[in-house]
Amino acid sequence: TMYLERAINDAWIPIGTRTGYTSNTSPSNRDFPNIPKEDNPLRIRMVYKGFNPNTNKPQDYHQNSKVWIR
Repeated sequence: TMYLERAINDAWIPIGTRTGYTSNTSPSNRDFPNIPKEDNPLRIRMVYKGFNPNTNKPQDYHQNSKVWIR
């Protein structure tokens, strides 16, 4: 799942969400339409499922993009 987040009052607030399947051979390209232009910083937060070899169980992994201002 991809979350478009905006920094508001020192917290990252989700303002858009996109889901879909991805793999090494099938990348995901998603649009976030109708996002108002403001001076607050934005980022993409990516949450994906993976396999943890240490526990032999599925696990959520998190990755944040660089921050930008639209």
